[in-house]
Amino acid sequence: MTNECGIVRDLLPLYKEKMTSEESDAFIEKHLETCSECRSYMNSLSEEIPVLAEEEDPVPLQQLSRKYHKNRKETILLSAAIVFSVLVSLFAWLTKPQYLFYEDAVQEVREDNGKITIVFTDQAYHYDLDTYTDPDSEEQFTDVTCWTTVLDRLWGQSPSYTAVLDQGNIWYKANQIISTDGGYTVNEHRDVRISGDSDLHNITLRRLTLNFYMLMSAGLSLVLLIIWLFRKNTMIFRIFLAPFSWLCAHIIVEQGLHGATFTLMRDFQLICILCISLYITFFMVHRRYLQMKAIPR
Repeated sequence: MTNECGIVRDLLPLYKEKMTSEESDAFIEKHLETCSECRSYMNSLSEEIPVLAEEEDPVPLQQLSRKYHKNRKETILLSAAIVFSVLVSLFAWLTKPQYLFYEDAVQEVREDNGKITIVFTDQAYHYDLDTYTDPDSEEQFTDVTCWTTVLDRLWGQSPSYTAVLDQGNIWYKANQIISTDGGYTVNEHRDVRISGDSDLHNITLRRLTLNFYMLMSAGLSLVLLIIWLFRKNTMIFRIFLAPFSWLCAHIIVEQGLHGATFTLMRDFQLICILCISLYITFFMVHRRYLQMKAIPR
């Protein structure tokens, strides 16, 4: 091998990448025409390039990239579910109705030209008028209810409401609960007749529907938890999270295990929304726990 062969072989890798000048290309090509050893050396370089390319497997890097983006999306979803659950819980607590007694809600009642004018106090942030006809006496009744919330008091803007009604049987419903030996009952003695001469009036009872769902969720949670303790099956645990999420949502919205409420639709809707959010939160936390558990230590 001559000195010229050494120079050519040093330049061949650059020549293969087309990084040499035109003069160098002409020099190398002229030498290759007469030197079989350098041609063989160049062919060996051509054979090595595909081998190196085949050894570079991009699949692991692609899998790692997909796993990273998947974990990132799961973290965002978990964070969003936690924040949303906290916000719904705060909303349920801040907007829970707190019913007022007559003396706290009504400032003045005036009768004028066959009309009854009710002036509410600044504590009555909300009021509701429910008019109905008694099926037995066929008399018309109107129930007045006032309430406030924690959010109203924090907001600090006292309203000034006035309701004008036709004269008739008008009752103020306090919707107050008193403790008894058998639990809790409506204190109808705090209801006040505003107008009319009938002593009969409708007693508003709390709805017990949520108690049924709460007991069902508690029973299912207990049964599924016992099965999971014996089977240790991931799918069973994830099914268990559904009734358990409902039970937690019920406790948060109702502020306890009791489920009797005057605002059934409001509470039911909040429990449904919070249950979905809590289930996503518990599901993602359990999924993340299993992933961390599978990492070898």
